[in-house]
Amino acid sequence: MSISMAFTEAVRTVFKEKYATFSGRASRSEFWWSYLLYVLGLIAFVIAISGTLVAALSDIASLSLMIAVPVTSLAASGNGGISNGVY
Repeated sequence: MSISMAFTEAVRTVFKEKYATFSGRASRSEFWWSYLLYVLGLIAFVIAISGTLVAALSDIASLSLMIAVPVTSLAASGNGGISNGVY
């Protein structure tokens, strides 16, 4: 069963009804729209701290490299990569 929600409806559901609920499941749209909101907030935070867009982009590139290297190494050694919860 697929329940498709718009951005505002999914985020509202997550923050009002399911914020501290640790049982059950979120729909796919609730998960991805909330994750998008989190990533956009993180990017805005990095830009605010870095001061300039160029510095923020270099910070984000460094962060993604810091995540990619251990994931690739774990995957190459046969230990599952990101599925082992590297970050």
